[in-house]
Amino acid sequence: MTGQQASAPKYQSLAHRQNPKTFEPGHFPATIRFMKSAIHPTYFPEAQVICACGNKFTVGSTMPEIRVEICSKCHPFYTGQMRYVDIAGRVDKFKAKTDIVAASKLDRLSKKERRAAKRKQKVEEELSKPTSLEDLRSK
Repeated sequence: MTGQQASAPKYQSLAHRQNPKTFEPGHFPATIRFMKSAIHPTYFPEAQVICACGNKFTVGSTMPEIRVEICSKCHPFYTGQMRYVDIAGRVDKFKAKTDIVAASKLDRLSKKERRAAKRKQKVEEELSKPTSLEDLRSK
């Protein structure tokens, strides 16, 4: 290469842009991405978790207070006690709701029946109206 200078490489490392304190020497990512501001939820490092059994403990979360039904202090897997969770109650509640809906459907009229009843009511109203002037004056 006499008389010619070596051209610069197409892809230069980003070493000149990196903060040496944040990256290990010799390891540079292809692109630098920073967190966007004002789109992230507030982080609560001392969030309170409250269980239905009364147990309380702190964790980091985006919610200041978390309410749970079962925790490690009362869960049968961790305590070794046989205790049934109220699943049967949920099923019974669901069946009761569906029975109520089914019963209300039986009481309702179909669209065809509602239209026939409305027509009948209009005919009865028409027939109850006076047909002559004498009938109108007598009322």
